[in-house]
Amino acid sequence: MNRLFITTLSIICLSFILVPISYLILSVDLGTLLDTLKDGELWSAMKISLIGASFASLTGLVMGMPLGFIIARKQFWGKSLLESITFLPIVIPHVAVGIMLLCLFSRIGIPIVDTIYGIILAMLFVSISYVISSCAMGFSSVDPELEWTARTLGAGPHHIFFRITLPLVLPYIGRGFILSFARSLSEVGAILIIAYYPKSIPILIYERFENFGLNAALPATVFFILLSLFVFILMLLIRRRRGVF
Repeated sequence: MNRLFITTLSIICLSFILVPISYLILSVDLGTLLDTLKDGELWSAMKISLIGASFASLTGLVMGMPLGFIIARKQFWGKSLLESITFLPIVIPHVAVGIMLLCLFSRIGIPIVDTIYGIILAMLFVSISYVISSCAMGFSSVDPELEWTARTLGAGPHHIFFRITLPLVLPYIGRGFILSFARSLSEVGAILIIAYYPKSIPILIYERFENFGLNAALPATVFFILLSLFVFILMLLIRRRRGVF
């Protein structure tokens, strides 16, 4: 393809991402943004979002990594169907996810309405696909000959997995965690149905927009974007220094 054509499309793509973000950030003056730092309700909502996203992402890793291994390494009838099922949380509208989880857990008598557990469940459901797919890509990328060579030299299955396979897959696991964390942090639809309280930051922004209009929601929105950028820059720095993300 023509280099100019590729460059032009790349610039358009980056502009599509950066221009709205930049415009929004520049639309709030520094004084208003500094006043937002004193907003106790905002910090409380941010705490709920960070706690929920962390627990949802870590739980997703524990649940999703074995399934990613099976998808990557095993051949069996129905494997394509299994892979398709793992992507369903991305396809299902997230308001429908909230209704679905609410119906299920109400039926079995587990209270999740307006609890942090409901928030974590909603975040977990909408984000787990990213963990599974990243882990599957990671396990697929490992050359089986490395494992077979280690086995011929007398290494046991646990030693091979923890000393050879897992270190090679760690960057993919870290990528899955970051994507899962990002998706969890931004979730609003399912949480809106299950747990309006305690308020997560997207719910707080939505509430302020609905009750007081665009200008009332802008400072909290900019604060959330800037804090999200800080969190992910920090994660990328850890990835670069430690090589695990």
